[in-house]
This record gives sequence, structure tokens and C-alpha cells, in this order.
Amino acid sequence: MPTVLLNAALNLVRERGHTVLGPDRVAVVAPMFDEEAGAARALRSLLRQTEPFEQVLVSINGGTDATPEVVAATLAELGFEVQGREVHVEHTRTFWRRPGSVTEVTVLQYDAPVSKARSVNLLLERGLVTAERVLIVDGDTELDPGFAAAARRATYRLTYRRLEDGGHGYVIEDASLVSGAVRSLPGASLQSRLISAGRDAEYAFSAVVRGGQCRRLGDGVVLGRSRLFTVVGCGFVARRDVLPVPDDTITEDHDLTLAAQNAPVTEEETTATELDALGFRVVVNGRPRPLSAIVGAATPVLLRRGSDARFVPEALMRTEDPPHLGGFMRQVERWNGGGIQNALKRLAVREERRRLAPHVAFTVAAAQLENVLGLVLSLLLPVLLGLRYALPHYSAPAAALAAWLGVDVGASALIVVAGARRLGDGWGRALWVALRGVVPLLLLRALNALAYVTAATRVVPAFFAQRRAARSGRARAEVVTTWVRPRASLGVTAHVRTAGVATAGLLVGLAAFTGTAHVARAYYMPSEAWRYVYAVQRLEQEDFAILPLPPVETPPAVALAVPPIAVAVEVPEAQPARAWLSPFCPPDSVAVFASRVAAGEEPTLRYLVTEQAYEPLTPWGLFMLARLAPLLAHVEEAATAYGLDADFLLQVLINESYLDPLAHGPTNDLGLSQVTSDALTLLAAISSEPGSRFANPALFARRASAYDPEFSVCAGAAKLAWAASQPSGEHREVAYARYINPLDGVRDGAVAPTHLEPVAAMTRLGELVGRLAAVVVAYRADPASVTEGERALLDVSSAVAAGELDLPGAYARTAALAAELGIEDGAFYAAVLERLYGAELAGAEGDVIALAPAAPASR
Repeated sequence: MPTVLLNAALNLVRERGHTVLGPDRVAVVAPMFDEEAGAARALRSLLRQTEPFEQVLVSINGGTDATPEVVAATLAELGFEVQGREVHVEHTRTFWRRPGSVTEVTVLQYDAPVSKARSVNLLLERGLVTAERVLIVDGDTELDPGFAAAARRATYRLTYRRLEDGGHGYVIEDASLVSGAVRSLPGASLQSRLISAGRDAEYAFSAVVRGGQCRRLGDGVVLGRSRLFTVVGCGFVARRDVLPVPDDTITEDHDLTLAAQNAPVTEEETTATELDALGFRVVVNGRPRPLSAIVGAATPVLLRRGSDARFVPEALMRTEDPPHLGGFMRQVERWNGGGIQNALKRLAVREERRRLAPHVAFTVAAAQLENVLGLVLSLLLPVLLGLRYALPHYSAPAAALAAWLGVDVGASALIVVAGARRLGDGWGRALWVALRGVVPLLLLRALNALAYVTAATRVVPAFFAQRRAARSGRARAEVVTTWVRPRASLGVTAHVRTAGVATAGLLVGLAAFTGTAHVARAYYMPSEAWRYVYAVQRLEQEDFAILPLPPVETPPAVALAVPPIAVAVEVPEAQPARAWLSPFCPPDSVAVFASRVAAGEEPTLRYLVTEQAYEPLTPWGLFMLARLAPLLAHVEEAATAYGLDADFLLQVLINESYLDPLAHGPTNDLGLSQVTSDALTLLAAISSEPGSRFANPALFARRASAYDPEFSVCAGAAKLAWAASQPSGEHREVAYARYINPLDGVRDGAVAPTHLEPVAAMTRLGELVGRLAAVVVAYRADPASVTEGERALLDVSSAVAAGELDLPGAYARTAALAAELGIEDGAFYAAVLERLYGAELAGAEGDVIALAPAAPASR
């Protein structure tokens, strides 16, 4: 999300100024509710700090377990003794001290459940908290021994900056909130360990984000102030004047964070000497020094009690996370509900909205907008899946999903590693936190989205109901947020509400999937091409990658890995019948040709024709004529069968393969016509479809190889004829673009931008094909009118047309002629004869090739 990335980037900005140690005392308030399991560990961590707290106040807010006994036993174990006890109407106070310790411990035990916020505020109201700073810490949270020292060093900051009068001066900034960093305590069960791993990664991720939220750039209304969304609720330090804790929302820590940052700033002008007397010390090179020794005794210093928050990764603590998904869902639902509640409290009420500072308004609005945007983006998943289902030939949905997931996983992993490093982990440990935690983190994020919607269904109606009650003069019900531990089981009502929201979400996702699929098929799918490629029995290219070529005697079709194609086409018999060269597309077997013959047209061949005047070929032209010579008769016959111009078919075949039967394209297309699995499936469909003008029962009636020139020329002619028959196919460029890609080659009757380059390459071959056609036309008019080499090569094509040479023999004779004419293409002919037809090389020197058949010709 934008602000996440923004804050991750801002986290890299170096914090201005120097650390200042202030004279403020720090009191700890630790509310507990059914904390029997973790109270001892948490209390020990509070009382074993390297810099002890001045006050520790434990508030046992009701509950039914042995938390009071555990607290008392732990204090006794640590050497504390009871100094006095007071019994009040609703609670009992017990005062503890340890000889030689500066820490005063007070334990309050309530008879009935009290909310966390209320218990903190009662301590303040009754004057039991006398320190200037208050650490509010959860009863299950374990502090690192250096937590207190790190928090004290984050309270004040000395900077030299521009003042409001335009000048510059020294400013000591007093942060209103100091948030510590948190790590997860691992659980015992597999489920709890997975949640803990995901949460540990989330806490590392949040360390980077919170660091950026507390960075300040310039003096602008947004980036010039802190934008902390929420302190780490299980442990943060607040200045006394920003308290009490709000108790009308279900996430008091979040509410307090926003309220504190929205508070006015006060300033007091003083001197370095006066601050020294109060106990302020600036830390230089790790050592506390009097401020006057650094800036000068009489130097004016502005003491600014600001509203900004600071995040201190060195103030580390560990907390218990829910050991099961029920507790996790309840916890994140409460967090999300509190976020929504606090946003409505500030943005939906005009008076509150007007009092909102720009940086706080940005924080609140951006968080909720990104949550909503995240839900909208979640709908992209069923939308993209619907596109993929409806248009499986489109790579874009799959690529988008892969890119989306890849960016999310990659960015999350990087931020988690950076956060773990900020929290003190070495590189190995930081990488391990990311490796084991990123996947659970992403899965928990999905549940977080569900919890957000579930919370909204509860919080939003309740908020507006309270607003209506307030406007009507009825008293608003007080919000009571009694502690319920994450390890407690989830109630039936919550299960029902979550299941209902999940079901509604699935229905919305299903509607997005089916709606997208329907629209895509109705409006964006090239229906005929898609049906031919995906809605019929699919043929796989590897079943046609046969070398050397199979003999004619091989049983038809049954040797294929796919069943034979059922042909239900009535092809009119051509009269009179004649012998054709190709076993795959004899014109009589192709519906378009047979229909013309049945209508009385002459069954004449479509020869190469051109209006160009004859000119002797260049060496390059002679090179291509040599490759064409064995195939010319087959090309003209295939063009005749499918009603194509022979020069257009030749131009396409040259562009596809340079007339190399063994050609491999850049995407593993095979043969003269560069067939793929999609192309083979389309050809099988149009050849077997009842009533198709391209019906040809001979094309797949026998086992075929994509490398076989006879099959490949027929396949190319059939595919090109189909492409030319589609809308705008009368334009050769459009027909060829559809030939390359039947599904995506043409957009709105024009060549798709992705196919402009290969279409342009084919168009440029028009001049070469014209020169070749001119030679053929001149030869057929008068063989003596062309050069000796051209005549010799075209004699080969005449022998093939007359049935005097089969293709192996034609290639062998052309190979010898090419060597005589100095055409450096010997390796091509050797490969064709050896790999395609199984001929053995009797000897080879340079470009002179002597060939002998490996076995009697079977074709």
C-alpha cells in the first residue's frame, strides 16, 4: 500500500538531533486480567531493569484465576515486603517495598471486572501515579532489561532548527508518546507456533513502518509531524498531560495515540544553565554531558513540549500471541473495530473533523482508505481467475497474479528482514524470521481482511446508533472494554458473525468470478478461435515431433497418444479424379476445392504468378530457389486445395521457417509452417467440423510429423486459409497476424501491436517472392530464358510435379546441384536427408555431399 511503502522509505531517513536525558521519573501501570500464566514473568521483567522504574502499579482488574496469588508470590520471591494494606469499597491496595530499592510497588485488586483504560485512569484520578511519565504495559508482556533505559533516552531530543521568527536556535523536543517494539513469545502447539512466526514477522514489518511514521521531514503540516497510527499497545510511555486514556473506544491505545498527536504544542524559553540545574544532560559520544558544556551556559534553549510520538526499537518487549485462530480472530477483529471506531469518531463528526490536525487526519484517513482499497484489490483475485477461466489463452491474468504475489512476498520479506535488523537481530536471525514468517504473515493478512469486514458490521451500525441516540437526547451507553485473554476460546456469537461475513465474502468473490467470466466470454473472447483451440479435444505438439519420418505403412492415427479425430464431413467427389502429390491435402479431399469442382469449375492448379519482369537471381535469391525447388509443386498444390494465392503461401512459409523442414521457432514452433499445440488443435477442429469449408479428412487420417514437409505445407495452407476467411482477412497483413496467433494477433480488425514486427518482416519478403515467382514464370514459358543454375533447380521441381521424384530424392538432387553452383547450404541438406529421411552420409568434404539412402524409400 502507498503509505506502507512511504513509511518504509522514510524509515531510512536519519533522525535529527542528539539524545537528551531528562529528570522525569517513570511509573509503570500494569493492568492484569486472568494473567496467572504470564504474570510472574512479566512482573520479574519490570523489576529487573538496568535502570529501575520509580513506581510500579499492578492493577488486577477482577478475573477468576490465581493472578493475585502469583503477583504476591513473585514480589516476595524478589525480596519485596508488604508495607501496608488499604481496603476500599471496590478494591484493595497493597504497598510493597524492597530494602535498598528505589521502586515503589502498589497492587490494586478489584472485586469486579474493570476495563484496561478505566483501571489506568482510576490510578491517575486517585493520585497514586506521581511520576511525570507513565509506562502502560500489558500484564502478559515481558520487557527486556534495557527497556526503561531505552525509553528514557527517547523522551527528549536536542536539535538546532529554524524557529517561527525566522531565525535558528536550539530546541529540546519533548515527545508526548514513546512506543516500544515488540516480539512474539513462541507457543507450544503447531498452530500457536505458526501464529507466532507470522506475528513475529509482522512485528518486524511494523518496526520499519512505525519508524517511518515517526520520522519528520521539514516543517510541513503532514511530514513535518509524526504520523504514528498506534503505539505498541502492550508497552508504551505517555507524558502525564496526554492522559487519561480514552475509555469510549475498544482500542484505547490507538485512540490515545491519535489524541496525543493532535494535542497543541507548548513552548518555554530557558537557558542551558537552567536546564542543567533541572537535571537535563545531552548524550555526546555515548556519555551524558551538561547542556551548557555543549551549547554554552547562557545560550537560549527552547523547551518544546510537543505532541509527536517516537518509536524506539531498542525498547524491546515480548508478548503472548493467541495460541489458536479463534483467539487471533477475536484479537484482530477488536483491533480493526477500534481502528474503524476511532476513524468514525474523528472523521464522521463535523466538530471533531474540524479540530483534527492535518497529519492526524492523513493518518486516520489513509489507513481506512487503504483497508477499503485492500478489500477492493482482493476482488481482483476472483476477477483475474474469472478472466483466466474464460480466456485461458491470455497470459495476462496468470502473469498479473504471479507478479502481484511475487511483489507482495518480495517486498514483505525485504521489510521483515530490515525490521528484524532494526530490532537487534543479526543477518542470519533476520533472514530466518523472514523465511519462516512471511508465508504465515500473508495467510494471517487474509484473515485480517475478514476480521476487518466482521468488525465493520458490528462497529459501524453501533456508532451511528449512538449518534442517533445522542441527537435525540438519550444517554449514550458507556463502552466497557473488559480484558479477555487471547488464549480464551471464541464465543458462539462471534463464530456465527465471522462465519456469516466469510460466507458473504465468498459469495461476492463467486459473483465476481462468474460475472467476469461471463462478460469476458461474451464481449472479449474471439469465440470461433477460442472454440477451435480450447473447446475441442486438444492435440499436443510432442506427439507430432517425429524424426525420422514414419513410413507410409504405419497404421493411421491409432499410434497417436490422442484418439483419432472423428470426421463427419461430406466432401463432394471431384470428377474426374486425378492423382495428387500430397497424401495430407489432395485438393479433392478439401471441401473448398471439391465444392468448386462440383460446381463445374476447372480443377486447375494455382501456380506462382507475378507481374515482375524476369531478372537473374542474386546469390541470396538462388539460395532460396534451391530450398524452394523440392517444395514448389507441393506449395502450389496446397494453395490450390485451400483456395490461396501460391505467392502468399510461399511468402508466409519463407517468413516462418526459411523453408527449413527442421526449423524450430523462438517459442518451440516446429516445421515449415511452425506449428504448435494450439495450431494443431485448431487445424484438427476446422478439418473435422461438419460443414466447414476447410474440412479435410486426409489431414489427420494418418500418423504425421510436424517436420514432414508434405504435412507442414498442408497445415500452413489450411491455417492461412482459415485466417484469411476471418473478418478483415482479405488484407494479407491481418490474415498473417491471425495466422501467427489466432487468438491475439488481431484487435478490432487490425494487426495487434504485439504482432506488428513479424507482420512487417513478412511484408518485406514480398520482393523476394516476386523475384522467385518471376523466375518460375519465365522458366515455364521458356526454360532457356533463365540461367543454367536456375533452370537446373527448377528442373527438380518439374520432376517432383511429374511424379518422377519424391521429396527425399528431390532434396538429394538439389543438394548436389547446390554444391555444384557454390551455394553454401550443405549442412542444411545433410541435416534434412539424415534427420528427416534417414539417409546416411557416404562422405562429405566442404559443400560437396555424396548421399546414399539408408533404406529403400518407403514414401
